Amino acid sequence: MKNMKRNRSLRPKGFIVGMSRSGTKWMSMCLNQHPEVAVFGETGFWGKDFIQPQEGGLSPSQCKAVLQRMPGIRSQRRDENGILHVEGQATPVGAEVGGLVKLFKPLAQKIQARRERVPPRELFGRMCAVVSATEEKPYVIEKTPHHVNWMERITDAYPNARFIVMYREPYGFMRSYKHQGNRKKERIKKQYKKLYHPLGCSIVYRGYAKSIAKAKSEYPDKTLLVELGDIKKGGAKIINKVCNFLNIPFSGQCVLPKLNTSFPREKKDIGETDMRWMNLIAGREIEKIGFELEKSSVSPAKMLKSASSIPYWGMNVWRHIKNRQNYSTVKYVKKWLHL
Repeated sequence: MKNMKRNRSLRPKGFIVGMSRSGTKWMSMCLNQHPEVAVFGETGFWGKDFIQPQEGGLSPSQCKAVLQRMPGIRSQRRDENGILHVEGQATPVGAEVGGLVKLFKPLAQKIQARRERVPPRELFGRMCAVVSATEEKPYVIEKTPHHVNWMERITDAYPNARFIVMYREPYGFMRSYKHQGNRKKERIKKQYKKLYHPLGCSIVYRGYAKSIAKAKSEYPDKTLLVELGDIKKGGAKIINKVCNFLNIPFSGQCVLPKLNTSFPREKKDIGETDMRWMNLIAGREIEKIGFELEKSSVSPAKMLKSASSIPYWGMNVWRHIKNRQNYSTVKYVKKWLHL
């Protein structure tokens, strides 16, 4: 693809969305091995980092704010020995910039120099063109799990957009969500613990499940659902199915990476209180997307004790959300609650 024509703007081939902790990174790694596909993310562009444009589009300063606030990775490749390389890892906001921030810096500078006003669709298209040119691949796919909550906004911009929607059963999600900080340094691990409460995890799962059910109902021809359990049964078949869905010829050459896990040594579990919260908050949605509820027996005293820590947890989460997005915190929370 070295002689590939460079475009100023490029329509994305698809979006990888769905539940976090459900194989979105695995899907990105697999698809990025395709000789014609470049995967990038997580941008949060259409979700938590979306900026509502004024008349004429986003101002140069707004474009800069969007492009400088992106976490995520540019791409994930394997060398000739099959060793995985993650390129362009981004550091947290305020630290040394890298990854997508570095990749899109020339784009932000160009918009600033020309004093352009750019509509969101046009800005995202230019981002896709930068990724395509950098990776020398004609097709570009963006991955941000929580974009599943904003599919209406994406389809307004791209009416023919196609979505790979990843999901998993609730208790495995909760287990992974609860222990996702296990691999981190002690300081980071403590931060993750402050942000976990089974009520919050259950609300997150319910929000994802509602959005996935809505996607199935409103965008049946544009949505391909991929369940984590099916990946474990046959990853190669899933990739073939995804490529057919995106109308991309299946290359047949894909080194299947290991599925990510939050458990570096022994398998961690969740307690009866965790399961009870999940059943109470998300029970109806769990059944709607095809899973069965597992019974849990827990005393009222234990539930009351768990509930007593909600105010402290809520304050930590509010601060965390407020510091990590361009979007209104109140509106963002209401979106997750589907209010």
